[in-house]
Amino acid sequence: MAFYSTPKMSKATAAKVKAALLNLKPGDQAAEKILEAAKLSGFAPITDKDYDLLRQAAKVVGAF
Repeated sequence: MAFYSTPKMSKATAAKVKAALLNLKPGDQAAEKILEAAKLSGFAPITDKDYDLLRQAAKVVGAF
């Protein structure tokens, strides 16, 4: 599952949300409650480049 911010969101707010999500570590009791409620195991930082293979696959099958 990917989360992103829109250009309407300030960079400062986006950075705070990102930091909060990345700080939800498995094994932390408070974080576990949040992660389990959302049926997630955690969050990892990514970049736009991480989606390049998906874009290439989409082009191959004609989705782009």
